[in-house]
Amino acid sequence: MADLRKFVESTVDEIIRNKYPHLRLPAVMEAKVVGKDEMEGWFSYRIRILTVDGIEDETMPEIPGVVSGQEYDVGNRVLVVNTYGVLRFHILGRCL
Repeated sequence: MADLRKFVESTVDEIIRNKYPHLRLPAVMEAKVVGKDEMEGWFSYRIRILTVDGIEDETMPEIPGVVSGQEYDVGNRVLVVNTYGVLRFHILGRCL
C-alpha cells in the first residue's frame, strides 16, 4: 500500500509541476518594488517576491513589466496577485 501511495504522490506532483505550475504559488504575495518607469500616465514596475519573513525570495526571478496606474516608490512593499495562473502579476496596493 505504501508503494501505491508513493506512486500516486509522485504522479500528482509531476502533473502539477508540468501542467499547473501556478498552483505552487500563493495567489496573493508581498513584493518589493525594485525599479520603476513612467509611460504616459502609467507606471511599469520591476518587483521581487518576498518570503513570509519579508526578505527577497531568491528562488523567484525579478519580475519586470508589472503595470499599474498607481505610483509606488522603489523600495515600497506591495501586494501582488497572480491572475489566471499564467504568472501575470498585478499590484493590488501598498503594504504597511
